[in-house]
Amino acid sequence: MSSPTPRTSCPASAVAALAVHPGLHLKLTHRNLERLRDAGEQADDFLGPVIEAFGAGRIAWGSNLPAAEQSLPELLALAEELLAGLPERDRQEILAGTARRLYPGLTGDRS
Repeated sequence: MSSPTPRTSCPASAVAALAVHPGLHLKLTHRNLERLRDAGEQADDFLGPVIEAFGAGRIAWGSNLPAAEQSLPELLALAEELLAGLPERDRQEILAGTARRLYPGLTGDRS
C-alpha cells in the first residue's frame, strides 16, 4: 500500500498561471502572509510573479476578522510589512483599491 503524497505549497508559477481567468481575483490574508513572512527573502520569489501575472488590481488584502486571532492593527502591520517592497501604487491597490472596486458599498458608492 502506497503512502499518500505529502501536500506541498503551490509554487508561484502555478498560482500565476491562474491569471488567464479574467474574473479571478486573489485574496491575501494572514494565513498566506504569515507563510510568506516565514519564507523571508524567498517571499519575493512568490509575490513577484503572482503580482506580475494578476496585477495589483486583481489582488485584495483581507483581514479575515473576526476569524483571525490577531487584532486588526496586527493584521494590517503584517500586510504592510510583506508588501513594503512594492511600489506605492501596487500597495494601495492591494490594501484598498481592489476591495473598493469589488465591493463598492465599502465606500458608500451605491451606483
